[in-house]
Amino acid sequence: MIKLQTIEPPFPTGKIGSFVSSKRSENPIKITYMVNPEEKNTLYGEVNFLPGAEGPPGHVHGGCQAAVLDETMGSCCWANNLYVVAKKIEVEFIDMLPLTQTYKLVSSIEKIDGRKVFVTAKITIDEKDYAKSTGLFIVLD
Repeated sequence: MIKLQTIEPPFPTGKIGSFVSSKRSENPIKITYMVNPEEKNTLYGEVNFLPGAEGPPGHVHGGCQAAVLDETMGSCCWANNLYVVAKKIEVEFIDMLPLTQTYKLVSSIEKIDGRKVFVTAKITIDEKDYAKSTGLFIVLD
């Protein structure tokens, strides 16, 4: 059994948080990030999309899903002391995501090549993947 520890977002957030995981009470996306201290290059999380994240009736807007996957991949890098920005992300929407459920997030650093960091992430529940992404991130100078 993996022993996960909750962490604050691993990137600079300012007073109200990021665009995605804002600390504002009205934010329709609620994310908690977690790490396994014995495991490098992977970040876990839980996300709940509230009604303000609705796209198709009763389901999460694809843009909200893409933003969460982007932030999760970047956060995975930052949690591993790789201070990055996204260069390219690709998202695959596998199935429609019903609102107001708690989904799991998993992101992993797959490869590092100089300043290039290749990362994956997915949104899942009960071992079913709803959306997944790949990304190329660049380490800041």
